Amino acid sequence: MENTRIAKTKNALFNSLHHLLMEKDIREITIIGLCKDAGINKSTFYLHYKDIYECVDDFFGQLVTPIVDIICENGIINSIKDLPEIWNKVLDLLNSYDNLYDPLFHSPSLSPFLYKVRNEIIETLMKRYTVFGLNDEQLMEARISVTFFVNGFLGIIDLTGRTTLSVNNMQSFAKKLQKGFIDNNLFKEDLNMWAEESVFYQIYPLGFCGAPFENDGVLTSRILKVNDWIPHIRNLGFNAIYFSPIFESDTHGYNTRDYKKIDCRLGTNADFKEVCNNLHNAGIKIVLDGVFNHVGRGFFAFQDVLQYREGSRYKDWFARIDFGGNSCYNDGLWYEGWEGNYDLVKLNLRNEEVIAYLFDSIKFWVDEFDIDGLRLDVAYCLDRDFLKRLRGFCNGLKADFWLCGELLHGDYNQWVNDDMLHSCTNYECYKGMFSSFNSMNMFEIVHSLLRQFGPENWTLYKGKHLLSFVDNHDVSRIASTLNNENHLPLIYALSFGMPGIPCVYYGSEWGAKAHKSEGDPALRACFDAPIDNDLSALIGKLANAHKNSKAICYGDFKSVVLTNHQCVFERNCDGERVFVAINASGDSYTAHFDAGAATGTDLITGDIVSFEGGLNLPGYSAKYIKM
Repeated sequence: MENTRIAKTKNALFNSLHHLLMEKDIREITIIGLCKDAGINKSTFYLHYKDIYECVDDFFGQLVTPIVDIICENGIINSIKDLPEIWNKVLDLLNSYDNLYDPLFHSPSLSPFLYKVRNEIIETLMKRYTVFGLNDEQLMEARISVTFFVNGFLGIIDLTGRTTLSVNNMQSFAKKLQKGFIDNNLFKEDLNMWAEESVFYQIYPLGFCGAPFENDGVLTSRILKVNDWIPHIRNLGFNAIYFSPIFESDTHGYNTRDYKKIDCRLGTNADFKEVCNNLHNAGIKIVLDGVFNHVGRGFFAFQDVLQYREGSRYKDWFARIDFGGNSCYNDGLWYEGWEGNYDLVKLNLRNEEVIAYLFDSIKFWVDEFDIDGLRLDVAYCLDRDFLKRLRGFCNGLKADFWLCGELLHGDYNQWVNDDMLHSCTNYECYKGMFSSFNSMNMFEIVHSLLRQFGPENWTLYKGKHLLSFVDNHDVSRIASTLNNENHLPLIYALSFGMPGIPCVYYGSEWGAKAHKSEGDPALRACFDAPIDNDLSALIGKLANAHKNSKAICYGDFKSVVLTNHQCVFERNCDGERVFVAINASGDSYTAHFDAGAATGTDLITGDIVSFEGGLNLPGYSAKYIKM
């Protein structure tokens, strides 16, 4: 038991924390400021806590315990069935507990505060559940249920901001969320993010639609062209589309001028809304490019800085502006551009007004276009606290809102985790795939896949679903990269069969060519109409095989046969086994291994495959053999 003096000191610290959180960002609170407000010296503080984080954690433990008690009293098994009732109890608690929870509604930096509350509630609940003797699977189900419950409750607080919540409003929202959970089977054993069973089609709209490179200010409804391609997209089995930048920009889309207005070269918001409605009616999810690291020089806030300099109210919206320097545009000031590109003005993602502006834009995209996710441009450059707040905010908009980051090198786990992104671009395997075929060395890609998803416990990304691709709007078309055109069908078979979410870049499904050395516009070409050929037909079969196989979508990865020219690997999930076999040589090859059965079915062709005498692979062939 704490003595009276210790309790009095801690009470003073907690009261001061409560007071400061009504005025400051949680990240700005220091030991000096806390002690000054509490009327104690630092020596007294250090008698009880080793640092500010320990004190804050103790305070939040006191804050969340009554909330956790309510959830535990009801039981996590019934948390969805009794969602409105539980939320009402928690809301009554917030309204009657001696103003303890005032920072939930009045903190000047609401989202960081809610993020901390969220983590404390989830971790405290999970600590309690570990004493119930649950196995690993039950604990995972409990964590999923708890996370959705807490994110939903705190998400509505974040959305309503500082207005007073009424029981009726909370109950109404709880019933809607409850219905969505039940209707979509979100809490059954097969809980999965929709993207994990999707095959993506990427469109770079400005190029796809043949828009001029420079923004000429002329309104032209080019984006409606997508409507004409929907039958092609759906016929090839794509059930998700990723649009590269679509909002008003200076030139190429990544130098944004206005986050709430479709680029005039593409059309109007009403035009794009029509496209989105048609895509959704065709069963196709929609992911937009979220360009949050930087804006264009034509962005309204930067134009204000150029005009009013130190007097601009937006000067803190941008990273490292130096009014004593100069830029290559001779602005009479220096600013940070993305990787030295000064048409891309870096945003300050620690500025609350910037964050509020971007989050409001995302909410607008969901409300106006009903988008299903975001691909985050240069995610490796984004502030990680911003990414955490973004994840929490988007969870509040849609429980299954998908976030995928553009990552190149390094440990993807630093960004792809429960607090930040669901997925990222798998550039390691992008390089490994084409390099393996061009060097006729399948060891390279298989060793990368073993490093990422192999059977050992140490492998990096087991259980994660990264975005797999063989080309995109930033790199050479795969038909121009491969040395041997016979490898073109095989690299797609590899991409669709390995762990990951496949994504095909428009035009590449029929073998369009363009090399990076020709410039970005060549990579982002305009095609009058889609072309159907043998390659596109194969990709359609691969897409359907991928979507309809639990083993391919979720299975583990095990290398079975590996030579310089051939590879066979097994995907296994809940008893469904699929062997993915690739022969990159022009000569036939017989692979010998224990398949555990005499025959299987090729998911690509539907043919029965015999293993008698080994697996025969004709030259330049691929098979997905379901056992």
